[in-house]
Amino acid sequence: MTDLRMLPVLMLCFVVGSPALRGETVFVVATGEVEFNGIAPGALGGVGVGESVAMTFELESDDFVDSAGFPTRGYAMSPGSFSLAFDSTVMELQDPFPAGQTPYFVIRNDDPAVDGFFVSTSVDFPAGVPISQIGVFGPFVNNYSVTYGGTTLSSLDILDALGTYDFSGLTVFNWTIDDGPFNAMGLVIEELTISVAPGDPVFRRGDANADGLFDISDAVYTLAALFTAGAPSPSCADSADSNDDGSYDISDAIHTLAALFTAGSPSPPDPGPTDCDLDPTADGLDCALYDAGC
Repeated sequence: MTDLRMLPVLMLCFVVGSPALRGETVFVVATGEVEFNGIAPGALGGVGVGESVAMTFELESDDFVDSAGFPTRGYAMSPGSFSLAFDSTVMELQDPFPAGQTPYFVIRNDDPAVDGFFVSTSVDFPAGVPISQIGVFGPFVNNYSVTYGGTTLSSLDILDALGTYDFSGLTVFNWTIDDGPFNAMGLVIEELTISVAPGDPVFRRGDANADGLFDISDAVYTLAALFTAGAPSPSCADSADSNDDGSYDISDAIHTLAALFTAGSPSPPDPGPTDCDLDPTADGLDCALYDAGC
């Protein structure tokens, strides 16, 4: 019999012990070269041997389906992000995409004793994805898969698989453009890169020298950067834009000095000089680097 007095404790353990999903936009880029082309008509027919090819798409790290029977996980490609770019033409996914199907980027981990990646409408096995040119047997299918040794990946989490993969440790690979049962075009694999988009930088407004403080040294730094030859420029123009007018000039030093030493003068606008946050103002300035403990 369950002791109802333990339910709050059990619920707390469940909440604390369950890992939170980390949602990140992930970019996948696979590059290669055309080895042979048996396609005659259409844009693909004009692709020459030796042309470069790049397959690119985006996905969300928390949008996935696990296979019920295999140690594989399929991440849904973001709609409209897929591109198969040759030197002479660009293919997209079939549009509209077949009803009831999803284009996946699939991770294999210890499947069995091997790791790898493939592109497919199935999370279980490589089946490719249909692209935007029609062949004899229906849409051409882009079929891509790479297999590595079983210690290459640590999990099915794509955020644990970030990096670049090449021929090192590669055991089996296939990249073809298929027309029904036939390999109509063959591609030689070069690299596969999985990366996340850099997030918008956070910063403290008014901290021009990015030392984590808001003081007179920020005004001195601004004046030196503007008027002293060879003085460094701020690595984060947004943080140096003390008055948030969308430009970096002498008025920022004046605003900083007034905020520090003139009673009643306004502090630097949001995110302010104390807390780190995103820039709420759309302007032409950016923040390449703000390494001050945010």
